[in-house]
Amino acid sequence: MFACQRFLRGALLAVASVFAAAPIAIASAAVLESANLRLEVTAAPYSYSVTEISTGTVLLSTTQTQFTLGTAGTVTQASIVGQTATSLDATAILSGTTDTAHIRWTFVNPDVIQVQLSYDNGAPTNIKEQFLDQGERNYGIWEYSYWGTGGSLDNRGANNRTTLGASGPPQGSGDPSARAPFYWTSRKYGIYIDSMAFSRYTIGLSGQTSFNFDAPQITYYVIHGTTPAQILAQYATLAGGSLMPPDWAFDPVFWRDDHHQDLAANGVANAQALVLKDADQLQAFQMPSGGMFIDRPVGTGTGALASRVLAAVPAARVTAIDSDAAMLGVARRRLRGRVRTLTGSFLTVPLPASDAITASFALHHVPTRRRKAAFYAQCFDVLRPGGVLVNADCALSSSSVLQARDRAAWLAHLQGTYSRRRAQGFLRAWAREDVYFPLDVELTMMRAAGFAPDIVWRQDCFAVVVATRSSRRPAGST
Repeated sequence: MFACQRFLRGALLAVASVFAAAPIAIASAAVLESANLRLEVTAAPYSYSVTEISTGTVLLSTTQTQFTLGTAGTVTQASIVGQTATSLDATAILSGTTDTAHIRWTFVNPDVIQVQLSYDNGAPTNIKEQFLDQGERNYGIWEYSYWGTGGSLDNRGANNRTTLGASGPPQGSGDPSARAPFYWTSRKYGIYIDSMAFSRYTIGLSGQTSFNFDAPQITYYVIHGTTPAQILAQYATLAGGSLMPPDWAFDPVFWRDDHHQDLAANGVANAQALVLKDADQLQAFQMPSGGMFIDRPVGTGTGALASRVLAAVPAARVTAIDSDAAMLGVARRRLRGRVRTLTGSFLTVPLPASDAITASFALHHVPTRRRKAAFYAQCFDVLRPGGVLVNADCALSSSSVLQARDRAAWLAHLQGTYSRRRAQGFLRAWAREDVYFPLDVELTMMRAAGFAPDIVWRQDCFAVVVATRSSRRPAGST
């Protein structure tokens, strides 16, 4: 084996007979080594560090490990409860509680240490790991670091910034649409967190660098490399390298800048119709194309749904929310002052007090069940008793057999306009971008928020749900 081990504390170890009934006392602090790295765990106050053996350079050291279950509990002590040639196991004692946690370190190879954090007495809602800042430059996490103060690529200065749902960057910064829970540093190490949970990073502030994830347990990797290429190669092995795109992706890809603009000039009423017209034009003129970039055809948009609402209820006062200010401008012109507009995501813009809230093919953009449940709770808070939330969207069946049938029906519908290959490509693209929950899960979340939902229309995988607000929120809900 490549790793050797030795204990930090206690020069003398008692050797217990295999026949002894008493438990074996195991050292409370330890060292574990590979050919390239030394892992050192200190029991009290708890911390661990990783050192490059060839130079003696301390690559990183923790300053705080924290689990939140109701309240935040910081690990104050750790007792080593198991050790092999390649791993260490510790029981962690937390402040303010008798609960304990478990920490396991494993050498995956001589340059990679896996760290697993878990809780012994329940399911935490958040786990935080914090490290001593040593002035190293920090790269990665976001496609473009517009929060960093150390240069256009350096993340130093980012303060509790999220990896999901971050929008509205400063003008000229570019939009960080690509995000990954991985960073590498100028100090010859990187950290990859193997999680899709909502997370936040703080980089190089007040002498600390940290990440925290809304997850009951997390696994992350400390990756060592003498060059950035070595760190990135190890990361690619752990996370999976980039896949080569299909052949069609190397053909021309056509793009219209904002499908909500130039509607009248193209003889269409809304952005969705313009998308279809562009596709028809490419086909009619036999223009080679591997794909078409669809730019902002969703949201309150040009006010098509709002106009239907006003036609049905002329006295209604409508507030429209969309992240695209230009699209809302089209809606204002279309509705001639009969609508109030709010620019931003419906997940972050405060919702106004309302009698009804409508969403048409919008809520599948909410990335997690937790955030959707929180959105339903916010809708409950702003609706009057008896008010309604009307949601039209894709809603999966609970049965895999029915899901397959619904997908086939959706595919058949698309093939009424497109080739089978293109229709399948649409479904694959939507599956990557959108998040669909089974209909019974949607109804459960609505009921938990205080609604009485009814399915007023359903066809294949699509449904319209009218959820009526009760007079009070169920006990125990948030």
